[in-house]
Amino acid sequence: MRNRSIDCSPLRLRNEPVARIAALILIAMAGLIVPAQAANRFEPGQWEIPSGSSPQICIRADGTWYGTTYNWSGHWMYNTEKAVAVMFGNYAVNNQYYGYGNDTMTIFKNQGSLAVSWQDWFDDESYTFINAGTPLIKIKGKCDPPYTGINSQAPSQ
Repeated sequence: MRNRSIDCSPLRLRNEPVARIAALILIAMAGLIVPAQAANRFEPGQWEIPSGSSPQICIRADGTWYGTTYNWSGHWMYNTEKAVAVMFGNYAVNNQYYGYGNDTMTIFKNQGSLAVSWQDWFDDESYTFINAGTPLIKIKGKCDPPYTGINSQAPSQ
């Protein structure tokens, strides 16, 4: 009996049933891995912070962001040293505080998922909110238009 090894080169793959099945299994597994990696990637699109009023924000590829459910906006950038990304911005609260509120957010990975450490405060320090480890959920790839209504409270309230 001859000792025959299986040649897995692309030219011979179609002739070897075992190698063909193994290749199909690897291709199927690769299809399962890619969506899991994409879910952990901070990228442009519409995201929700399920805290306070659960505001939704649009992350734009040009380094800016805006609110789709709250009138606020700012800038963001990738941060490869310790966090995934950092964000900052501000907003007006016309019915509660006649000035601006401020936000800083640090996007990081927490047990394989994206999370946000969020600080929200008014200039006069009459309101401060700090939350670490809130999940960040991607809603969709194409963003809704910016919310243009009048803010009656902070987005974290």
